[in-house]
Amino acid sequence: MKRVLRKRLLRKRKTHVPKAAQTKNALILKRVLQLPEFRKAKTVMLYAPIYGEVDTKGIFYAALKQRKRVGLPKVKGEQLEARAVKSWEELGKGVLGVLEPLKHSHALEPSEIGLVFVPGIAFDEEGYRLGYGKGFYDRFLGQVSKEAKKIGLAYEFQVVKRLPREPHDEKVNILITEKRVLRIK
Repeated sequence: MKRVLRKRLLRKRKTHVPKAAQTKNALILKRVLQLPEFRKAKTVMLYAPIYGEVDTKGIFYAALKQRKRVGLPKVKGEQLEARAVKSWEELGKGVLGVLEPLKHSHALEPSEIGLVFVPGIAFDEEGYRLGYGKGFYDRFLGQVSKEAKKIGLAYEFQVVKRLPREPHDEKVNILITEKRVLRIK
């Protein structure tokens, strides 16, 4: 079930018209910047988008402008490590072909992070996500403080009623699309 859904939504996201994606990304950015949680956070973790994911560069530069510490994930074995970044140019291709911080960046403790922006292939209305199947984000999200907010970023077509789930799956607290901000209870 997960594999079929993953394949279908990845195909749809990859064929997303660039101009439409730009417009949707701008709307998502606007919603993020209006969040009280974003304004209050001192340290945020973002991701570098792949395969047509919601673009996070606008959030990245807004966070830096507001003097927040910004982390991006780096794969270390089977784990994600948050690394402090001050410029998009500090990123390079990682082991999985995803942009990640270069070696000279320093690690951030998961407990320091106030907001984690989480990518996904799909999200459901209860806050569960469908990732790429390796469990990196589920393991990482299990390490952040209970007070940290986990925010899923997606296009509306990626939101489904209910996803299959497993005991180790971590939920997001907030889901943001170009059409809405969904606060998960």
